Amino acid sequence: MVALYTLIAVGALTLTSQVRATTVSLPSCPAPFTPFVYSGCYTSVSNPDTLPFRTEVPRANMTVEKCQAACKGNGYRFAGLEYYGECRCGSSIGGIKVAESDCKLACTGDKTQICGGNNRLSIYEDSTFPAAASVTLDDYKNIGCHVASSDPGGKALVYRVEDVTGQPWSRDTGSNPKCIEGCMSRGFPYAGTEYGGECWCGVVMGNGAVAAPPSECDLTCRGAPDQNCGGRSRINIFVAKGLESTEPCDHQPPSLPETSTTLSSTSLSSTSTTLSSTILSSTALSSSTTLSSTTEPATVPTETSTIVVPSTAPATTPTQPPTTQPPTTLPPQTTTPTTSSAVCVSTIVTPPKCEYQCGNWCSGGLPDWDNQEGCKHGYSSCKLQIAACFKNAGFPGALKCFEFALWCGACGDYCNTAPKNKCSKQDWFKQKPPAWGPGKPSTTTITAPCQPTATMTPTKTQTTPATTSTQCPVPPTATNICKQPTNIWYGYKPGKPVGGIELPMVTCNDLKDDWHSGRPWKLYTDVDSRKCMSYPHLAVPNACKDACKEQYDDCKDTYAEACRQGTENPGFSFNLGWPFKRSLAGRTLSWIDTWKSAMDKCHAQYSDCLVVNKNAAAKGKCHAWGAGW
Repeated sequence: MVALYTLIAVGALTLTSQVRATTVSLPSCPAPFTPFVYSGCYTSVSNPDTLPFRTEVPRANMTVEKCQAACKGNGYRFAGLEYYGECRCGSSIGGIKVAESDCKLACTGDKTQICGGNNRLSIYEDSTFPAAASVTLDDYKNIGCHVASSDPGGKALVYRVEDVTGQPWSRDTGSNPKCIEGCMSRGFPYAGTEYGGECWCGVVMGNGAVAAPPSECDLTCRGAPDQNCGGRSRINIFVAKGLESTEPCDHQPPSLPETSTTLSSTSLSSTSTTLSSTILSSTALSSSTTLSSTTEPATVPTETSTIVVPSTAPATTPTQPPTTQPPTTLPPQTTTPTTSSAVCVSTIVTPPKCEYQCGNWCSGGLPDWDNQEGCKHGYSSCKLQIAACFKNAGFPGALKCFEFALWCGACGDYCNTAPKNKCSKQDWFKQKPPAWGPGKPSTTTITAPCQPTATMTPTKTQTTPATTSTQCPVPPTATNICKQPTNIWYGYKPGKPVGGIELPMVTCNDLKDDWHSGRPWKLYTDVDSRKCMSYPHLAVPNACKDACKEQYDDCKDTYAEACRQGTENPGFSFNLGWPFKRSLAGRTLSWIDTWKSAMDKCHAQYSDCLVVNKNAAAKGKCHAWGAGW
């Protein structure tokens, strides 16, 4: 099974090598593992996130088992589900435990299971992890100098310490103990220092973490002159084994004792056989097996890309009502029976996950249209998603967000120039198909042993939450209430922000219930507008303040990071392709900044943004729900 998982991981790495995402997601665990234990219903918060890692498992057809398998495969202690099926993982829980009644949304793949709620997570814990409280700073051992990032392996450690703790981090005061303490506070077994003071955390070492000579980790810690904190593109890594699972995904459990290959007529007449959730290896399908009255199949999470037996929900957790099948009692037999290798096969065709993909981020589908007015709604929907792209794509996948922004702009041009009798989404996609997507439909073949007494037909259930009655169409003209600042010295102004990364959009709230609760404003930073922050009538300055912070984060994580890569890796900017070179950043800045000068610009723009929007107002806008755009 170890070899099988390694092959799957290599396959996943091959698929993600095109984008070199900072976080290279590993596949869901294909091997049987100890089931997670339900922890409770928790608030879903950010800065820091309750659970920071968002898996790539599609939300459609989500189950508790699939989410647990994804988190197990990626080495996390906790698995959480929210909003009908968004799966997240983490090393610790950053939210607050709330009433179980707050988690009441059915999973898209199993209506009998609970997948969190609105801003609520149903969280499960992997019980194979030791108690985190027993780990101290001394338990972190130095495992040496490593390459900080490589292609296609991605970053050695993927989380900035300030992102997972929600606390500011200064390179000027950075040290190894301080970094370890920050990572340990959120349950991360790995901590690493880089560039003389940066701090990174992780649950596993990425595939890019190639060992490097100790002499290359030669930069003195700015906050501790007697220590070295990594080097240039080199990271010094520490690990606490006490924060790792004692049974990771590739764990080999002890061999089960051999059982009898026959069943007597007595045992058959008194034994009930119940099917449970099982993942079958290729060897299990290639040979016949023999039933034993003392042996039960192992129960493990299922995954759409694996060969599975339709599962039943665990009966031990309060948020997963079991859906067990009635026992089938086999009649007395006069001969010694064995099971054959007969299997039942079902094929499922899954549509593309998204229309446009940039790194780890998938766009929401643009609304269909067949006239110019509908086209404007499509353009606005596209424009409102640009900030979400930069926020969630990861680096360097976020560089494709510049192309996405250009694509959205071209949609607006199409709306104004297309003949009225031809203006449609179908015609637009023929003229300008997404540069990165849509994906092709995927075909999944599910193979499982047939039931002895009936034909087993795997079923596929998908639940889509209805929002049409409470969500109005997006505004036909997406106009930002907040203002882009101007600074002659640094060269940014409206239409020309630092790095070409626009200020995220603050405009009217599109959710009826939320609007009527006295929160007419919304900052659009997520494809799912239910996850976007909304604000009361007099809180426009607060909304703009948050927009300024989001722009700053995107600026440092995308533009400044690209400048650093361009400085350290000659030719980096020339591999981005012509769509990026045509973008605002590609045309005007061309990566002339160093990492430091880019960060200076990002900082200055953030400060100016706070000043210019300190008394922001939105006179005459959003006076009624669905109006006043």
